[in-house]
Amino acid sequence: MGDVMKVVIIGGSYAGITAALTLRQKSKAIDIMILEKSSQIGFIPSTVSWILRHPGHSHEDFNWITVEDLVEQDISVRVNEEVISFDDHNVTTDARSYSFDRLIIATGSGQQSRLMTTTNDDRVMTVKGCHQVDKIIELLPQVTKVAVIGAGLVGLELADALADLGKIVHVYDHFSAILSRHFDPDVILPVEEALKKANVSFNLGKYVTEIIKSSANPDQLRLVLEHEDGDALGRQSSKGTQDFDLVVIAVNTRPDNAKWESLVNLNEDQTIWVDEHLRTSLPNVFAIGDAISVNFIPLDYPYYISLVNNAVRTAKVAALNCLSPSTEMVKDVGSARDVKTIMAGYEIASVGLTGAETIFYASDIETATISVTKRVKSSEQLTCRYFYDSVTHVLLGAQLISHDKFDYELAILTEAIATQRTIESLASKTMPYTSDYNYPISLFDLLVQTNKVAIKGQDDHEN
Repeated sequence: MGDVMKVVIIGGSYAGITAALTLRQKSKAIDIMILEKSSQIGFIPSTVSWILRHPGHSHEDFNWITVEDLVEQDISVRVNEEVISFDDHNVTTDARSYSFDRLIIATGSGQQSRLMTTTNDDRVMTVKGCHQVDKIIELLPQVTKVAVIGAGLVGLELADALADLGKIVHVYDHFSAILSRHFDPDVILPVEEALKKANVSFNLGKYVTEIIKSSANPDQLRLVLEHEDGDALGRQSSKGTQDFDLVVIAVNTRPDNAKWESLVNLNEDQTIWVDEHLRTSLPNVFAIGDAISVNFIPLDYPYYISLVNNAVRTAKVAALNCLSPSTEMVKDVGSARDVKTIMAGYEIASVGLTGAETIFYASDIETATISVTKRVKSSEQLTCRYFYDSVTHVLLGAQLISHDKFDYELAILTEAIATQRTIESLASKTMPYTSDYNYPISLFDLLVQTNKVAIKGQDDHEN
């Protein structure tokens, strides 16, 4: 290692930029460089639905940071440079080579499907990149029917925004329920019904295997589908409902680490293997964000969690460990996988286990669903589905839905699941309270009361 430590970061993603900022915050005496293959950094993909609803805005209005901002903090940024290879002390791009003392891989992820082939048409796009978002905005005035492939958070936020703009929207997903990664079907049903009323149609349990040009209208695209059970529907006729003006691929993101396979060890899911300190199999090289799997706290098992909060946490851990001797490195605790969004007039959130995932838990699990009216002058209710260990009462998962805000409740539940606290411990939490605004009985009081009723009923049954 030279007199000045050199840290090179591959990728100007959330994780990559956060790592650079954390490094600079901790030390003014290190040389930091970000290598980014695209021409821009700082785009926030989750702002797409907001941009669509507010004409006159572009992605540049929502770039959370710019190259100039980083340069002002003495962080070097090389855009339009794609990394070709690296070893334990050098990284090579398509332009030149750079030496380093520490390397951080923060290459992010993309929206791709191995089960689907697409035509080379600019009306088929994702919402991961800023230029594609600009293209969607450009095409919208000529668009009537839109196919959104993917009924996850990104896909449904987009579908909701497009429906608000008066577009006819069809959503496709091979799962049989919407938002299945984060919610139980009955919990999220009100959102599904609200979207249907807003002119969003759902085609669930179907695979989109191919996107081709329409034989009936060259200005449209056609989807080729298969049922979940494999029965082919085949290409649709010109009178069918499968021709669209625009197709947006919004499937769950996946890492593209194939190019690193000969350089570092990969897991079976093609994420980069890292230890608890986020070190890869190659000395001096760390990996973070969407490039890796992390410990899913409720199951204590590696999961692929493509979320901004996960990217930011891992970036901070890796940055600290870059500056620390191996005996003083901090461990990455993992993620409780907390998400929250606003959709079809509802605020929805999920953290920890879902009902479908309880089969992977080693012990018995109890579940309950409760509703509470938060405000004195409102009839709106907050509904919470929660899961807990039937013996230890450790909280394992929660799902919330309401027309009202519940940021405080979500923060408490997330902290409880991340730190493996019991339901009973939530009763000690102090809620913000004003007599004309909210009731003195909180969601957490009801959680504890419901838990006691469930346990008493179980004891009565056993007796």
